[in-house]
Amino acid sequence: MSLRAVTCEGCGGAVALEVGAAMPRCLFCGSEALREPEEIDESIEPPHAILTFQVDESTADDAFRTFAKSSFWYPDDIRQAKLELKRLLLPAWLWSGRIETHYAGLVRAGTRSGSRPVAGSEVTRMEGVLIPASTALSQKELHDISPFTDDGGVPFVEDDVDTPYELGSLTRTAARQAGLAAMESLHQQRITQQLSAKSLNVSSLQTEMEGRPVLLPIYIGAYRRNDNIYRIVINGQTGELTGDAPISWLKILGAIMAALGCVLMVLLFISIFLAIISQF
Repeated sequence: MSLRAVTCEGCGGAVALEVGAAMPRCLFCGSEALREPEEIDESIEPPHAILTFQVDESTADDAFRTFAKSSFWYPDDIRQAKLELKRLLLPAWLWSGRIETHYAGLVRAGTRSGSRPVAGSEVTRMEGVLIPASTALSQKELHDISPFTDDGGVPFVEDDVDTPYELGSLTRTAARQAGLAAMESLHQQRITQQLSAKSLNVSSLQTEMEGRPVLLPIYIGAYRRNDNIYRIVINGQTGELTGDAPISWLKILGAIMAALGCVLMVLLFISIFLAIISQF
């Protein structure tokens, strides 16, 4: 099977497709501004494995319907919105390693200042730290729909891939640096929670780092409301969803009017009460 790279000029997403296959719109943002890049960076490692889908399109659509009902402030009509779902494999790096973190900071205490100093170190091993290698998937989005089950997946064989996949955009060196930063941040958050620290400064040393590029099973969804397009991202293993949704200004206006009505009613009762009192 012969593949070509197609890049969106709107969001920067790049997808590998079979030559001759039509893709009228970007799988990430819905844009039609697609182009073929002049060349592919050969220093980018191909994926080692593909993590498998465990959620079908019907379940992914159900996740969106639940999301559409998750906030009172969302317009009611998006619950019936037509969702265009695309099954896609997105590149990421999967890192594991040993991290030793030395810390110093302040924790809450019954002192005059309300805190006391603390210092120490902690060593742990982290597994499955994901770093997006996609220009269209942010670290926050990946964090919001994680975790993914790393069961080894299936080996990546280009000719056997029947799902569109995005080309990775990180070299091993860049991915490793991002992995180190992510591990340090995660470990700092863990220590901060354990100590209930008010503030914490850390210095970390990572060793035994192991990383491999993988393809993650993702559903990219897009739905339209009025003239705006909203995108959602769904974990193809768990159905976990993150995305954008409009806010109903009618509901906000209604809430404001209701609040003002309550205030006016209170003022009315107060004025009536004062008028009655003044008669005595």
